[in-house]
Amino acid sequence: MRERSSAFSWSATTWLLVSLAVVFGFQQVDEVYLHTRLFSYLELSGTGLRHGFLWQLLTFQFLHAGFLHLMMNLVVLWWTGRHAESVMGGGRMFLAWLSAGTVGGLLQGLLMIPFPQYFRDSVVGASAGVAGLTSIFCLMERDSQIHIFWGLLPVRALYFLYGSIGLSLFCTVVPFLPGMAHAAHLGGFLIGIAWVRQGWTDTYRPLPGQEWFEGLKRMATSRSRGSRFRPTVLPGARPATTRPATAPRDEFITTQVDPILEKIAAHGIQSLTSDERAILQDARKKMTGR
Repeated sequence: MRERSSAFSWSATTWLLVSLAVVFGFQQVDEVYLHTRLFSYLELSGTGLRHGFLWQLLTFQFLHAGFLHLMMNLVVLWWTGRHAESVMGGGRMFLAWLSAGTVGGLLQGLLMIPFPQYFRDSVVGASAGVAGLTSIFCLMERDSQIHIFWGLLPVRALYFLYGSIGLSLFCTVVPFLPGMAHAAHLGGFLIGIAWVRQGWTDTYRPLPGQEWFEGLKRMATSRSRGSRFRPTVLPGARPATTRPATAPRDEFITTQVDPILEKIAAHGIQSLTSDERAILQDARKKMTGR
């Protein structure tokens, strides 16, 4: 049913990779020519958190300490991000990366403040978010093989995840490698596990606060249109809804049909509601032209 689009478009993973590379370019320009203190306010630091610079929990994920640091994160992000995006869509992939990085940064920051002698005062990098995406991959493709040590040793994905979490936990408790943000990695791994355990990788399941946010968006949209009249709904009657079949074809498939098909694949056709069955009927009519 989906019509192929001839327009060129990037995936969310590609957009994220390009964004990280562009920000790194600005970092280098500032370091070589401008010499401002802008990026010192954007990296995650115990000093910044003590002063209430909470935005650092987000901005530090877009910064990197060097070219090798950037390339390592880009390679793993390309691998894990594409898989996550194919399963949960670009928007949820980005939210998973951002939430894993934010919680990982928070855990790192909570340790930097009381133990500055063991944890360096500034942290940058996308690796905490990448750790979250790695958890998602390893749990959803647990029987896949990951080749470590320059491709010499194949390891089952689930065991690779367990080993990575164990290493991050040990290096957090015994911080003998202060140059790496092991606590941030640990927090990222745990948030990635939470995404899978809570079912947030399923696109038909609402994220925490999503229904509330969509309600606010609908309210703002109705006000912007300046509608004065609202239909009166009698007690016990169901309010009329807009038929999804009236939406453009691609939008109808993406927003209505795809989540239902994923729900069938995960829980069987018996899990569908009457409204969802009606949407599939509309899809059949669109496909057959009736």
